[in-house]
Amino acid sequence: MPSIDELTQEAALDAAALAVAANTASGYLNLLGLHAQLALAKATLASRERSFALARHQFEVGYGSQLEMAQAEAELRATAGAIPQLERAIAQQEQALNLLAGASPGPVARGTGLAALHMPDTAPGLPSELLRRRPGIAQAGRAVAASDASLARLLRSPVELWSIGGSALAPMLDGGCLRAQAGIAATVRDRAVFTYENVVRGAFSETENALAGIDTLTRQLVEADGGRRRGAAGGA
Repeated sequence: MPSIDELTQEAALDAAALAVAANTASGYLNLLGLHAQLALAKATLASRERSFALARHQFEVGYGSQLEMAQAEAELRATAGAIPQLERAIAQQEQALNLLAGASPGPVARGTGLAALHMPDTAPGLPSELLRRRPGIAQAGRAVAASDASLARLLRSPVELWSIGGSALAPMLDGGCLRAQAGIAATVRDRAVFTYENVVRGAFSETENALAGIDTLTRQLVEADGGRRRGAAGGA
């Protein structure tokens, strides 16, 4: 059966693996978002080029003003300047993902587009279930158990020292040291309990915030989809 220290180390490894997985997922979603922004910027650039060409032609034939042409050119240049910035951000995000995955530098393959992704459904009571599965909570709880075991062992030491046949003087000589060690162990235990409580509170807050964010984003998507459909119907 694994010891408390081994279980604590296992929970620490699970927590590290979870953090890497979460950062990888977040980074990949950010990459998809940047990719969508780049596609939109390129489409906008093509539109700005057509608008500038039209404004210049109208100015040259006398149907447009120089101000209109200058505004169209400024919009064109602003859009063109955003594309290299997005391309640089994409390259940086790809290298960050490669670092997390332990892969060589290079492009990251894209899967499903950002617009095709769907958030999973969440059931009532999910925060408590998620809390029980968080490695950080398991690690903090096992740290409390380890400190309890150390404190109990130190408190038993005077009795064990007496029972092994040592002289009557040994417990008195060691008593002050043992009491000091027991006091330190009790302090460590209190700190472990305090850490555990803070980890649980933080985990519960993070989970509630994430669920609230999912609910808000879901309603935003529903409203945006409804607006798009109403716009399409009006255009028809």
